[in-house]
Amino acid sequence: MTLTPDPGRVVRFLGTGTVVLLVLGFVTQMARQLTGRHLFGLARTLNLDGEANVPTFFAALLLVIAAACLAVRALHEHQLGGHEVRHWAILSGGFVYLGFDEAARLHELFGRPARFLLGNLDTGPVHAWVLFGLVILIVVVAGFFPFLQRIPRRTARLLVLAGALYVGGAIFMEMATSAYAHRARAEDAVAPMLMAAEIGLTVVEEGMEMSGVLLLIYAVLDDLRRRGADLQIRFAAPSPPA
Repeated sequence: MTLTPDPGRVVRFLGTGTVVLLVLGFVTQMARQLTGRHLFGLARTLNLDGEANVPTFFAALLLVIAAACLAVRALHEHQLGGHEVRHWAILSGGFVYLGFDEAARLHELFGRPARFLLGNLDTGPVHAWVLFGLVILIVVVAGFFPFLQRIPRRTARLLVLAGALYVGGAIFMEMATSAYAHRARAEDAVAPMLMAAEIGLTVVEEGMEMSGVLLLIYAVLDDLRRRGADLQIRFAAPSPPA
């Protein structure tokens, strides 16, 4: 059996799973806050801000799929004798790391080194690793700006939008969520309202990250199709023993 991935269908399929998880995550967390029950473990299993659960696995899976698409794009560039193999390969490796980071929360290990480099500067409600992430973001943008100018404009625009969505969720919404929670607790806000807002901000944060990855997958698959790449996934039955 042979499958030819269509960019629109692939993203719609993965996007449906994303929306379902976001809705279930919001509903189960709200139900847990209102009832005080864990809903037979569903609240933890579907917690968008949790670890080692379904949303974490799905988010890591999206990142790995994105890394695979970027690796295929790098291979296709190599076959065409293009000059952007290195950039596509670096992007692929970066998304492999992000997949591991999503599953293992590696970014939280940067908190202590970041505070050390900042001279134990009080960052308030903002996690120290976020500031470290901003520095990396500036370096990546500066390094890939010429690359974005050389590739087709449509692909460049989609990649920039995908990056803006992902970074907006992973860094800036993270900062907004932390700042809101810190201020609300300082003002002794009503608990149900506080938790509803925090859960809502978490849904937006995770939704932006996943949407950014989905858009990147679409951008790469669309670019491959426009360049005439014959991308097929084949499933073959095992050969009978001799």
